[in-house]
Amino acid sequence: MGLNVAVFVPEGIVLSSDSLAFLRQDDEGFEASSKRTFAVWNKFIVSFVGGGFITGKPYGCYMQEIESKRMSIQIDCVKDFVGYLSNFFKHIRNEDEEPLTIYVAGSSVEDSGVHHELYLIDRDSIIRLNKSNGIDDVYNYHIIGRGLWINKLVLPTTFEDNQSKLKESLEAAKIDFSKYSLDDAAKFAHFLIRTTAEMDKIIQTRAIVNLNVTTGTVTAQGTTIKDYDL
Repeated sequence: MGLNVAVFVPEGIVLSSDSLAFLRQDDEGFEASSKRTFAVWNKFIVSFVGGGFITGKPYGCYMQEIESKRMSIQIDCVKDFVGYLSNFFKHIRNEDEEPLTIYVAGSSVEDSGVHHELYLIDRDSIIRLNKSNGIDDVYNYHIIGRGLWINKLVLPTTFEDNQSKLKESLEAAKIDFSKYSLDDAAKFAHFLIRTTAEMDKIIQTRAIVNLNVTTGTVTAQGTTIKDYDL
């Protein structure tokens, strides 16, 4: 359910998600609202992909438990926190529930400076999404969820397609995320969610995305979290 958007730009990382959820009980389900993006320890942003609940409890219940461990767990490295989060949920989820998929963003300090890192926990796999190409940092966006309309509208302006007959006409419309500010990144994420919700309404299909959105940001100064009603 819903749409999760990650945008990585020079200043930091934005994670944004809507709150449309689906709670299943006794083989029946109903729509609900469940926040899916959270700040943790003022160091990390966690954004859950999926129906909004694990074993009938909203994601926020589990994040409160992790937040309460702030003084007893000393984790500064983003990759270490991703491993901790993956292990935390490994034995909680029931086998008949959807696979666990989570975005995790944070900043790590190394000799070469501050690095903003974006990871995806996908089942038991941990994937670094904004890894450098070996020469330059790579800035772009990543979405999971209701991406049908967005892929048709935005994808050609962000990824190279040398075989496309539209390549020349789209060249002027390329989105250069290396020039985006953090505010631009948040606006872009909101645009993707809002457009998806409006397109579903226009074609009169069942809503898979709503306009109650939570957006978290990671910078060298820490994290921020804010709720929006788009």
